[in-house]
Amino acid sequence: MNRNRITRRKIIPAVIIAIIAILLFWLGLNFISGRLEQDEQFGDTGGWGESDDGYETVLTFADKDYSSNDDVEAFVIAGTDLGGVDQGEGFNGELADFIVVLLIDDTTEKFAFYPIDRNTMVDVPIINENGDIQNFAYEQICTSHWYGKDAEQRNQNLMNSVTDALGGLDMSGYYVINMADIAQLNDAIGGVTVDIDEDMTDLDSAFTAGSKVHLDGKQAEHYLRARMNVGDGTNAARMARQQQYMQNAYNMVTDQLRENPAYLSDLYDQLQSKVQSDGNDKRVSVITNKLMSYRNMGIINFKGEVRTGDAINEGKTHEEFYVDESSVLAGLRKVMDIQEYDGE
Repeated sequence: MNRNRITRRKIIPAVIIAIIAILLFWLGLNFISGRLEQDEQFGDTGGWGESDDGYETVLTFADKDYSSNDDVEAFVIAGTDLGGVDQGEGFNGELADFIVVLLIDDTTEKFAFYPIDRNTMVDVPIINENGDIQNFAYEQICTSHWYGKDAEQRNQNLMNSVTDALGGLDMSGYYVINMADIAQLNDAIGGVTVDIDEDMTDLDSAFTAGSKVHLDGKQAEHYLRARMNVGDGTNAARMARQQQYMQNAYNMVTDQLRENPAYLSDLYDQLQSKVQSDGNDKRVSVITNKLMSYRNMGIINFKGEVRTGDAINEGKTHEEFYVDESSVLAGLRKVMDIQEYDGE
């Protein structure tokens, strides 16, 4: 029996200043927090972000149930690509090519980022143009953003599919932006320097193996989005590049903040068109306080097996990632207190 507490499926308001998860959350939340002149008392939050009593989260891995009484929130951060298939009127979603989950545990006072391989195989809800679930299909999690009558439903469908990948862990909200904005976002933060670990000169003549490149906008888009015909062509290699970019960008921006406290305000002025909000900024100050005070467990990757198949029946094979469920459980346990479920 699933005893998951009722999730608060909200879009958390913040300046969407990067496709990269750490930069996105840290800068966006700190900026809005500063505007609110955050202190120890946040005032009325409408009940959001406050602890609940008597709830229990039940997770299932390898047909075995586990439970946690921790007070947790999980947020999907995704970048979508224009690779979606036009399947009819009102049915024009995109692929979720970049997916990261931010998990915050108020009980253990820890948080971590979990990259989700876009080829992770899950039971994706297939939603028709009327917004009704027709059935489920076992296919890559990235396709979940294809289905839905509008953007909100497609984002909800992605959250539901991420919940499936994480053993039933409910999602509390999401950020979804388009990967086409990478160039603009990269240039707004002044570009990011990365180490080129393999020959990528087919993308850019500067991308020679062993070189260090300070990426301009177009280069950043190539570096973060390219997969086919780059190195071994796997999504795992692309995820490794994205994580290197995330960490280097985070380090660079925090250095900028030390030198110029107005740096975030300047970014906001450049990128305010990227704001996504449900109108309750007070929630952001609550999350910000947690990210500043809780223990950061870093980026936690899941293990699994890569195969090739044609789950979406296109007539050609694609990568399929079969996640090791014991790896997911071990990863979540680095943040949450999870025990074997006693059924009571």
